[in-house]
Formats: sequence, C-alpha cells, structure tokens
Amino acid sequence: MAHETPERMRYLVELAAPEGGWADIERMMRQARSTALETGETRFIRSIFVPEDSRFYVLYEADSPEHALLAATRAELEVARVSGTVQTTGGS
Repeated sequence: MAHETPERMRYLVELAAPEGGWADIERMMRQARSTALETGETRFIRSIFVPEDSRFYVLYEADSPEHALLAATRAELEVARVSGTVQTTGGS
C-alpha cells in the first residue's frame, strides 16, 4: 500500500514592495527560502515581482495559511495579505 501524503495548499503571500530595489528583493528571497527550510512547515516555491503594480509575492506550499504567514514573518518580511491558490496532493 502506497504512503499517502496529506493534501497541501499553495499560498500566495503579498508583501510590501521593497524600496531598495533588486538588492532588497534578493535579500528578501534568501531570507524566505532559508526560513522555510529551517522550519520545515512550509516549502518556498517562488517569488513574483510585478513592477508595473509595485506588487511583490512569495508562493509557499504549506498545511495552512497560518504556516505560510509564520514563514514570511520569521523571514522578517512585511506581509500585506495571504491568499490560498492551488491545492496539491503528494510530491512536488
């Protein structure tokens, strides 16, 4: 019998746009990645920056929106909102 992995969701975390440009974005993404790895509660998927709208997002996979928010706040990111996106089952 195959081992079943619980369903997880992907959460889009909207952040305040950094004022320091690309250097700040790179620093924020390093923090987001390393914090997610340290906690093990979330998985950093990718970041999205929309310069025309000054919108900046991090996509996490987590068991709950609270875990995604916790990962972002532990990474010292300024969170504007957390939204659920795509539900996934199992592996990557």
